[in-house]
Amino acid sequence: MLLSYPLRHLSAVALAVLSACQRSAVSSGDAPRRTVNGALGERLDSALRTYEREGFSGSVLGAVRGRVLLHAGYGFADLETKRPNEAETLYEMASITKTLTAAAILHLESEGRLATTDRISRFLGSFPSPKDQATVHHLAIHTAGLVVAGTDLYVGPDRDRFLADVRSVPAESPPGTRYRYTNAGYAVLAAVVESAAREPFEQYIRRVFIRPAGMNTAGFLNEGVETDPRCARQYAASAEGPTATRPDEYGWGNRGATGLVASVGDVYRWIVALDTGKVLTPSARQQMFASWSEESYGWHTDTVGGRVRRHKGGGLQHGATQILWFPRDGVIIVWASNNGQRKWRPELNRMLPAIIFHQAESAT
Repeated sequence: MLLSYPLRHLSAVALAVLSACQRSAVSSGDAPRRTVNGALGERLDSALRTYEREGFSGSVLGAVRGRVLLHAGYGFADLETKRPNEAETLYEMASITKTLTAAAILHLESEGRLATTDRISRFLGSFPSPKDQATVHHLAIHTAGLVVAGTDLYVGPDRDRFLADVRSVPAESPPGTRYRYTNAGYAVLAAVVESAAREPFEQYIRRVFIRPAGMNTAGFLNEGVETDPRCARQYAASAEGPTATRPDEYGWGNRGATGLVASVGDVYRWIVALDTGKVLTPSARQQMFASWSEESYGWHTDTVGGRVRRHKGGGLQHGATQILWFPRDGVIIVWASNNGQRKWRPELNRMLPAIIFHQAESAT
């Protein structure tokens, strides 16, 4: 059983056993180091090679209706040794983790273990007013209002201590009245998952999502993945240039909100599993992708250029991650970066879909 303890509480043997990177091979066997298919794949690769020369460091996957056009790495996973990023390099996925946490709530609802209309006190004990009115749904759509923005909360390994902090700090707003994106709310949601599932958060996520989806190199920061040679080192911006950093602390306060470590291929397989109904029921997927608020159940849903887009990004001091999913067009783009010296999100999120859709339309 995977236990949510910090690394200092685990032996070297335990780390070796728990390491998600070391436990499994890439799902497709000996995966190619890079894939570039057709004119679209070549155009994507050419544009990213240009960005690589300008400092982009990461991995990118683009697919149309199940055909992978591009799956490749750019820049360096380790600047000191010049180890390159590859197609299946592993990255800290930051807030993309929220898509799994929200899915866990919906899966538990389909199992009859909770209802999203339940108050969180059913699972976590009493909360003071007005927090006692907060429901699982409020947490999932960032309207619970449990914690004032900027409040420092406990982020260590003790779940009860974290929840005690949430109870004691002032409420920001009555539940259901105001949207504000919050990691703390998703950490409370992870605690609900543990209570309803009666097993550790990471274990439940692995059992019901990671394994069925074929995310065979995915794991969590508390599993020692940073020591695996397939994991990218992380570089924060500084006046002197990219500076090596360690992963953010992983404990309660950000568990459920961040902490997933995966390749862009793993994330692609997760989206395919969601899209094909492999891991959630039709009613659960309908609830996940409804526009309840600005971000609902881990996803933004909007329309760009007349196309429905589902998207989710993650930001870190040492890089960024992104999903761009156009479900009606069958287009899925996933990218991750391990270098925060330059902010690539606006340019990549514009350029990658533009290439795919322009080329596809001009060919028809």
